[in-house]
Amino acid sequence: MIRTGLAAFALLALAACMTDKPPLAFANQPIDVAKSQADIETAILRSLEDRGWLVTEKTPGRIVAKIDVRARHSATISVSYTATTYTIAYVDSSGLDYDATKGTIHRNYNRWVANLNNDIAART
Repeated sequence: MIRTGLAAFALLALAACMTDKPPLAFANQPIDVAKSQADIETAILRSLEDRGWLVTEKTPGRIVAKIDVRARHSATISVSYTATTYTIAYVDSSGLDYDATKGTIHRNYNRWVANLNNDIAART
């Protein structure tokens, strides 16, 4: 009985330690207040900068940005936008255990992208 309880506890502890989750994607997030596309771009750029993302590419309607954490973990995303919606999408990563076959990535990526999404939503 005690051995079974310990085994169950060990499995629960192991499950709690698992850090891989499906990567978050924020598709077609609505922009509540009518703004120009330039205003949306500015809001996205400020949000990226405030969260430590570096813009690596910028074209009309799309920004690609990368974050490096402790020189061991990095993620690259694209933020596509119009005057009415924006989308944050995964592009690439290193050191975050991304597994395309399982569709998982380290939970820190999800935290970084969720925080960025909250900042963009607050500014748009």
